[in-house]
Amino acid sequence: MPVEFLTDEQAEAYGTFAEEPTRPELERFFFLDDVDRDLIVRRRSTHHQLGFALQMCTVRYIGRFLPDGPLDAPWPVIEHLAAQLGIEDPSVVERYTERPKTAYEHAWEIRDAYEYREYEDAEWPRRFRTFLHGRAWTHAEGPKALFDHAVGWLRRNRVLLPGVSVLARQVSDVRKVADRRLHATVAGAARRADAALPGDLGYNFSPRFRDLDDQRFWRATMPGVETGTYGVLEDLARNRVNLNRVITQWPDMLRVAGSLVTNQVRAYDLLRMFGREGRPAPLGQAFAEYGRIARTEHLLRVVDPVDDTYRRQMNRQLTVQESRHKLARDVCHGKRGTIHQAYRDGMEDQPGALGLVLDAIVLWTTRYVDAAVAQLQAEGHELRDEDIARLSPLKHRNLNLLGRYSFPASTPAAGALRPLRDPDAPELDEDESAAD
Repeated sequence: MPVEFLTDEQAEAYGTFAEEPTRPELERFFFLDDVDRDLIVRRRSTHHQLGFALQMCTVRYIGRFLPDGPLDAPWPVIEHLAAQLGIEDPSVVERYTERPKTAYEHAWEIRDAYEYREYEDAEWPRRFRTFLHGRAWTHAEGPKALFDHAVGWLRRNRVLLPGVSVLARQVSDVRKVADRRLHATVAGAARRADAALPGDLGYNFSPRFRDLDDQRFWRATMPGVETGTYGVLEDLARNRVNLNRVITQWPDMLRVAGSLVTNQVRAYDLLRMFGREGRPAPLGQAFAEYGRIARTEHLLRVVDPVDDTYRRQMNRQLTVQESRHKLARDVCHGKRGTIHQAYRDGMEDQPGALGLVLDAIVLWTTRYVDAAVAQLQAEGHELRDEDIARLSPLKHRNLNLLGRYSFPASTPAAGALRPLRDPDAPELDEDESAAD
């Protein structure tokens, strides 16, 4: 392989029956409709009919005609097609290749009938490159993921797959162009940002660790500067931060930080710039060394035996995160929080839809909590600011998450909210609610 990101197994599986199709795939790609049957019955012999149907469905399923022979398909596929055509003995298909030219003639007929295009056609390579460049620029994904999306785009648009080396080389070239564009964008944004930013950018590194015994504590010593001992922590801080990497990259680190806090560059674009082909770039290594300092400071504050203020702050932060995860699990509880779509596009849509629903719930709850607070204050109730600050839009006991719902497009009246429930009103049980 001329391109490194594909393994030998992945390259061999490209454009072939890598495994036996599942039952849903057989029903989707190997079902013969009336148009298919009209073409198939033009063949006089049963082995020509079955071979023609096999080629027709193969190109529909994998995106190209099999290069090593039209019969290189799993036997259950042949049996599935033979059953639809009423052919009792599927083995007659072995006679399909007695005249090699027949398979080529049928492939051309299928290509013309279903409007498949060659990869080398003048128009479609241009459209494909436009898609590929756009995908590489807007998604932070590796070369294999981009390669898979490229195959999906070609199949959807009925462009016959080229050789694996051709497609892998084009994906690699497009990613190089996207990387150069990204670096140029970051460099331009950095020039617009203030390079003299303070070290504290307002972000706190405060994760919770499962086992503190497995964590490393780091010491930082400036080159050429003598420092004292770490006292009781001397044995704990055995690992050393490579400050030379930080010093060398410090001007660029400040520019990157300025680009981030001024919203000149998206965070995931920066992450892409910190590594290439799975290996960290020098700038990424510098940030990793710098992060070890913040990580050690965080660990020391977590294990502080005297002051637990920091641990309390962490717990409040984690409560918000865990509440958000619990809401997501409850919304997605019908499938127990798992993804069950059969195809990659469907898998991507389901988490995206879940995020949209969560945002809608948070917005809805925030509006009504704000209205409830305003009404209580208007009625003369005394509400302390510290209590209001602890209100969360992630509480959802009031939400019914069961059933199926349709949401017709509509524009609600500006500021219109339903009347708030009277807390002194008696609660209705299920029977009374049904009677009403």
